[in-house]
Amino acid sequence: MMDHIRLLSRCAWEEYGVRPVTHPHAGGYIEFEDEIDQLLNDVSYDIAGLCLDTGHLYYSKMDPIKWLKKCRDRLDYIHFKDIDPAIYYQTMKTKIRFFMPVPIKLCARSARASSTTKPFFDY
Repeated sequence: MMDHIRLLSRCAWEEYGVRPVTHPHAGGYIEFEDEIDQLLNDVSYDIAGLCLDTGHLYYSKMDPIKWLKKCRDRLDYIHFKDIDPAIYYQTMKTKIRFFMPVPIKLCARSARASSTTKPFFDY
C-alpha cells in the first residue's frame, strides 16, 4: 500500500502540480497508531503531507493532542471536530462498524446537541 501512496503522490505532484496529503481515517486502511507510524516511516514528507482529523483519532482511541504534537512537522491540514462523549460511548456500546448506517435517533440527537454541547477537548 505504501508503494501505491508514493506512486500516486508523485504522479499528483509531477503531472498535475497537486500537493498530496494522506488522511488516516476511522474505518480505513490507515487508522490506528501502528498504521500511522508505518505511513510516517515509509512515506517521506517531500512525497506526501499528512492530514490528521481529531474526531477520527479519538474514535480510534488515540489522543488527538498527542498526535498533533507528534506530527506537527508533517501536517499540511488538520480537521478539527468536537466529540460528544455521551454519543461516542453509546455508539461504541452498539459495536457498529464505522461505515455502517447509524440509527436515526443517534444522528438526530447528535445534530440537535451539537449546537448546545461544550467542546470535548479543552485546548
